[in-house]
Amino acid sequence: MCIRDRYQEAEKYFAEAYSIEPYRSEGVEYYSTCLWHLKKNVEATKLASDLLAKAFFSPETWVAVGNCFSMQKEHENALKFFHRALQLNPSFSYAYTLCGHEYAYNEDFVKARKYYDQAIALDLRHYNAWWGLGNIFYKQEKYDRALDNFLKAISINHRCPVLYSYLGMTLFAKGEFAEALRYFDNSEMLDPNNYLNRFQKANVLVKLDRLEQALKELEKLRQQIPKEAPIPVSYTHLRAHETPEHLVCRLLLEKKK
Repeated sequence: MCIRDRYQEAEKYFAEAYSIEPYRSEGVEYYSTCLWHLKKNVEATKLASDLLAKAFFSPETWVAVGNCFSMQKEHENALKFFHRALQLNPSFSYAYTLCGHEYAYNEDFVKARKYYDQAIALDLRHYNAWWGLGNIFYKQEKYDRALDNFLKAISINHRCPVLYSYLGMTLFAKGEFAEALRYFDNSEMLDPNNYLNRFQKANVLVKLDRLEQALKELEKLRQQIPKEAPIPVSYTHLRAHETPEHLVCRLLLEKKK
């Protein structure tokens, strides 16, 4: 089951639970985030509006409102509402993490780290915040520190394929290609339909000079996202070793319709 399927299944259960207990706000922040991941703006807005009418002073309500603005990439407004959630509950670790995500998106890494650190201080097992710190260090090319944080996140949630992909990307950046491939494989086992992970896996296979396998992965990727823009992979290395079969694969990838 791919990640999107899991979010869709989660949405179904969240919706059912909410219909049974519509005045219970506890947990709706995760329902809202589920809708954020599915990019269901209408449903997320409806949920936030419903919560504002029923539970105006609930911190979870303001997380749901903030998620609506985050989905529209209105990050400053999202932060205002996440901060409102923290005013109502200063121990709300998830709201600190969401603030960290918004600051990180705006590349305000100093503030992002502050909020991720606060989230972890409140809940050491809050793997989202550990991922957030790792992502900051990755962007800053502090790869050893990024690895430490991604590994910590995986130790808490070893079933999250995205964490393995980021760990693989970090190892790739360090030039540790064989080890990076291992983590891309781990991610693929958890979510075979993650095309970004497959793209990264193809890149590392090229670096390892395993060209036949790289081409197979890219062909799978072509079939996975046939309507997307051309896959931005450099074929310079592949062309140097190209056979007629490779040529056909390359043309399929570069000229797909």
